[in-house]
Amino acid sequence: MWYNTAMNDEFEKIYRVLESASTERPSTIVAIDGPCASGKTSLAKKIAQRCRARVIPMDDFFLPPELRTPQRYAQPGGNVHYERFLKEVAPFLGEEQIGKEISYRPFCCKEMAFGPLRRIPWAPVTVVEGSYSLHEALRSLYDIRIFLTVDAEEQERRIRSREGPEGLVIFKEKWIPLESRYFETGHPEKCCDFIL
Repeated sequence: MWYNTAMNDEFEKIYRVLESASTERPSTIVAIDGPCASGKTSLAKKIAQRCRARVIPMDDFFLPPELRTPQRYAQPGGNVHYERFLKEVAPFLGEEQIGKEISYRPFCCKEMAFGPLRRIPWAPVTVVEGSYSLHEALRSLYDIRIFLTVDAEEQERRIRSREGPEGLVIFKEKWIPLESRYFETGHPEKCCDFIL
């Protein structure tokens, strides 16, 4: 696990904010954005374990093959299907939707196909985690915004461990440059409550 004492201290701050938010409103929506291998999924799991939270991975909303055009990839953050997220998830995040589940078909990049319907039961905290979760089209959806960072050497080590040497090459040649353009033009960290 990537957490050290300083990170645990930061997590405790986040948890206290979530605890306070849950006394003020019946539903709290959290975004966790940042570069690949910065620990977004790990942090989301930790929040889900500590709070009563459901987690929605942005990885479920990458583009299907027919939308993967040069024009779309030229848009900063264009490789996430934010339009589908706005249609299938966003309407079910508001307080008027308390008690209702969210259902959608996740897109699997490895199989390049949509998987079976995923049903996510209601919870008082919803965590949307993954790169592009703070895309400009989605930023207004959240009550709490978190941005994670990682240095290049540690990022490379984590990706190699997770994806293998061949996967690391793909990330370095394709996915990291796309993310970098999104971060450099959209500056999602500037709208965040926490930067870790």
